[in-house]
Amino acid sequence: MELGYQEIILVGCDGKFTTPDKDHFIEGYYKTWDSDYTQRNNINIRMAHDVISQNCPIPIYDATAGGYLDMYPKVRLEDYA
Repeated sequence: MELGYQEIILVGCDGKFTTPDKDHFIEGYYKTWDSDYTQRNNINIRMAHDVISQNCPIPIYDATAGGYLDMYPKVRLEDYA
């Protein structure tokens, strides 16, 4: 048990970037963006979550509707209410 937590439940982590105008609710959030950004970002997101899922000492679950983080077991957030 790390920092008193027994599990982590991800919400709203779809794990895939598309374009700045579709992926952030604040206009102009991305100051720089190039044609390779999407591919680089998606590779980095995937690699980071692979490392996290293999090394986190407590269970991680994904309650995001849809999403691409298939390294975590899916759960329904409503089941935790």
